Amino acid sequence: MLYDLAIDMGSHPGQLALLGEAVERAGIKVRGAGLFFLDGRGSAHFLFDDGHAAAAVIAAAGVQVDRVREVLVLPIPAHATAELGRLRAALDEAGVVVEVIYSDNEQRLVLVADDLDTARRVLIPWSTDPV
Repeated sequence: MLYDLAIDMGSHPGQLALLGEAVERAGIKVRGAGLFFLDGRGSAHFLFDDGHAAAAVIAAAGVQVDRVREVLVLPIPAHATAELGRLRAALDEAGVVVEVIYSDNEQRLVLVADDLDTARRVLIPWSTDPV
C-alpha cells in the first residue's frame, strides 16, 4: 500500500528543501512526487510507503501536510494519451473524482481519487494487479 501526502508549499522559498532534508535524515524513501503551482502557491504531492510516518517527520520540520491518503498505482498504458482518456472516462462514468495524477519513480501512474474502492473496480481492465 502506498500513500500520497498533499503538502502546502505555500509561496515560501525553502519549503521543498526542508521537506527533502527531513525525510532524508529520517531515512524515508520518496517513491514519487509532483509539484504544482497555481496563482503563486505551491502544492506538492509525495508518495511514501508509510504515509503517516512521513507526515509526522515532515510536519516536525515545519512543513504543512494537508492530507495523507492511500492511492491507486497502475502501469502507465502503452498508448498513454488515448488510454488515459479512456481510463478517465470510465472513472467519470462511475462517479469517481480524480483529484491528482502523477507518476512514481518506477514510471507507474499514481492516482489520487475520492473513492479508491470504485476506482479499483473500474480500472481492472487496465491492470490485473494494481498496488
